[in-house]
Amino acid sequence: MNKGKEATGPLDETTQILRTEELEAKLRAGQKIPALIVIDGNDTGQIFKLTAAAMSLGRGSTASIRVNDKTVSRKHCLLETTPAYVTVIDLQSANGTSVNGDRIQKRRLVNGDKIRVGGTVLKFELADADESEFHEKLYHLITFDDLTSLYNRKYLMNHLEFLFRGRQPTQPVTLLFLDLDHFKLVNDTYDHLTGSEVLSELGRLLLSNLRATDIACRYGGEEFIIILAETSGMQAIYVAEKLRKLIESHTFTSKDGHEIRITVSIGIAEKSAAMATPEQLIARSDECMYRAKELGRNRTVLYKEGSADPFVLVTPGGLDEDTSHSTTY
Repeated sequence: MNKGKEATGPLDETTQILRTEELEAKLRAGQKIPALIVIDGNDTGQIFKLTAAAMSLGRGSTASIRVNDKTVSRKHCLLETTPAYVTVIDLQSANGTSVNGDRIQKRRLVNGDKIRVGGTVLKFELADADESEFHEKLYHLITFDDLTSLYNRKYLMNHLEFLFRGRQPTQPVTLLFLDLDHFKLVNDTYDHLTGSEVLSELGRLLLSNLRATDIACRYGGEEFIIILAETSGMQAIYVAEKLRKLIESHTFTSKDGHEIRITVSIGIAEKSAAMATPEQLIARSDECMYRAKELGRNRTVLYKEGSADPFVLVTPGGLDEDTSHSTTY
């Protein structure tokens, strides 16, 4: 990937800014701990404290910070740390280094900056040295999606693993798989910043219209998964339709004043005895979502076990079963 374009000459000399012991003492005196937290990518949740004067980041065995990502160069970028600031320098990487969406050669970082290297995103965090507060901030960063404030994919998988291991057969678990319709048009018509603003507002909309026991997660891009514990697939129809209609009627507003309307396609799948892993349940709900897309979008499709055609299009009054008992929204 890097094709031999690793740092040479002056960049190598920058590694002699301070001795590591001297830097650590100065950082302690400043009561701040600079760190990188992987918030998107194969290593989501990994934390790297920047305690050396210069640390290379890449996928190679000699990198100070190793990232498990084939789109990252062996030595992708360099982090220079002083008591006053941290600077990121691209090391002529194959796919470049970006900070907050801007491709850079060299950039001084500020608290909260997001660094993209290949398919991996790391957040720069300058945290208080108090251990409890530091770990509380890190927990939030590795548990929640930074854009939408919903749980992230890693938390989703961990929670589903827990439910699959401990859930009694008589206690249902149902997933809603939501995918925004034609969301690429929002980014193309306006820009990616506006698209991010819409996703952020959608996160708030979901959180304000679900029970405290429901787990809403951003699965990736414009895809979302909601875990409804102790809720059957039939009961979940009410929830899915409520959210679908709510999103359809909501006017999203960007910071620039653009009014945007979007719709969502939803797939519903309940855990069955035949499903041994969370991935199987996710795949089933994903299939239902794609069937909703095929049927015209802005629709909900339920997987109904044992039916001749298990993919059931949900429409108002289209099912005779009671979908409201035991679930209060």
